[in-house]
Amino acid sequence: MASLFLRIITPMVVVIVHCSGLTEGQSSIEIQQHFEFENVLSDDQQDFWVWRSEAYNQKTLRLEDINRAHTIELKLCIEPFNPNQKVLLVVSDILYSNDGPSDIVYLKINGLPIGNFTTIEQWRSGYEWNIFRNSKVIGPSILVQKGNYMLAIEVETDKWGVELDRIQINAENHDPTKRMFCGAALKKKTS
Repeated sequence: MASLFLRIITPMVVVIVHCSGLTEGQSSIEIQQHFEFENVLSDDQQDFWVWRSEAYNQKTLRLEDINRAHTIELKLCIEPFNPNQKVLLVVSDILYSNDGPSDIVYLKINGLPIGNFTTIEQWRSGYEWNIFRNSKVIGPSILVQKGNYMLAIEVETDKWGVELDRIQINAENHDPTKRMFCGAALKKKTS
């Protein structure tokens, strides 16, 4: 098995979506945090990123992966805002582009499948690579306690691949001052 390389990502985008009082002394906080897929790449993997003028930060991660040979690993560090409660997570969106046949994107948390989505088939001789689409919510909400979790993403593509721009996770009761995405790697499976 390939060695795991984790890169700590310094930029953090946090959007507080909802903050309301439930009863005196209790509150519900829902945040959104984003992760840019090109940030999974180590220095020797830079040939996987592609410049796109319409992408967030103008870069994407391009995977041409017919056999699901690569895994994007995103380490999630969960810190409840209220330590007596768990955190409710949902993968609310993956922003992607595709030109050609549909591709399938699979997600797992700690090795357990949580969902997948199929990209939209578009044929415009390369012009669709700069048109970004939203996956919308992928899988069910997951209730987790404080700790570290591995969100794994694999793709099954045609020979032209798929480009992944960014992922968004909504988290209810996650401490808004704490980074949720705390490491990342692109691993190639070995036989």
